[in-house]
Amino acid sequence: MLVLIWLYPAIAFCVSVIMFDLARTTKKHGQKVWMLFALISLVFVTGIVLWFAYRGDLNAQKWAKEWAHR
Repeated sequence: MLVLIWLYPAIAFCVSVIMFDLARTTKKHGQKVWMLFALISLVFVTGIVLWFAYRGDLNAQKWAKEWAHR
């Protein structure tokens, strides 16, 4: 669990790039689903910003211990 919390920015960045590319491709083909992919990409980018704002690099171990005890 701790490794996933530490790696969240890298994983989220990869997912957001993939979703952004899907959004561009589907918009090019005239499909309306591009808005969903763009929204998912925006959510992951926002998560990355919040991870750094709440100092996930320093608090990841504490968060993992708290979530493990729930």
